[in-house]
Amino acid sequence: MTKKLSIRFTAVILSLVLILVGCSTNSKSTDTGTAKDTGTAVSTDATTDAATDAGTAAATTNGEKVTIRMNMGEGEITKDQITEFNKDHPNINLERVDADFNKLMAAIAANSETTPDILRVNGGNEFPFYAARGLALNLQPYFDASTVFKKDDLLSIGDIFKWDGQNQGTGDLYGFVKDWQPETDMYINKKLFAEAGIPIPDDKTALTWDQVADYAKKLTKKDGDKFIQWGYTNPFIGGVTVSQATLHMTYAVHEINR
Repeated sequence: MTKKLSIRFTAVILSLVLILVGCSTNSKSTDTGTAKDTGTAVSTDATTDAATDAGTAAATTNGEKVTIRMNMGEGEITKDQITEFNKDHPNINLERVDADFNKLMAAIAANSETTPDILRVNGGNEFPFYAARGLALNLQPYFDASTVFKKDDLLSIGDIFKWDGQNQGTGDLYGFVKDWQPETDMYINKKLFAEAGIPIPDDKTALTWDQVADYAKKLTKKDGDKFIQWGYTNPFIGGVTVSQATLHMTYAVHEINR
């Protein structure tokens, strides 16, 4: 879709923090257990609350200090905040592991003792990867018993972190929404829709990917073997958000609003 971009459909990025319980260690142990579990998504404050619950439970069990590692950026939780948290919770040693995706995947595959216990991932496309492979811990019992997370506080948008063993969106909770943001909103070009004779979709009703694929096919045009109009494009790669050389990122709001 090209030129003027108007109506948008929210395809929000949902952030999830996954807990790899098999890699949690106490201060005297290097046993990593099995890397079968992962799961929780929260805000910075809720992250520390969740860590409090997890650490307290573990420390109560064996009486030893618990180390909890998490993979979140400096912009989400600072070293000063971690220091303050550890000071307030002497039975927990919270550590931030700064690892890129490739290093993270390698650590998980190797069941490394340095693998973060808590991971921040995108709910829509990354959470199923962990859940389907048995890496996501079923957090429903913890949510049910928690005094921090109340059922009424869990918005329906968080259902994306539910898993029933086969399907996403139903079953028990394996994570918690940390945040959602509009940087992957979907926009349409009203003019091109009109030219193709396609009714403008309701922006209050969620689209299925089958619908998106159908719109893309109908809006795609070719002149012989040459594409002259794409029905769908990813603005992050070689588009209006990320340059072709991926050297910089920009939000072309002025273009979108025209």
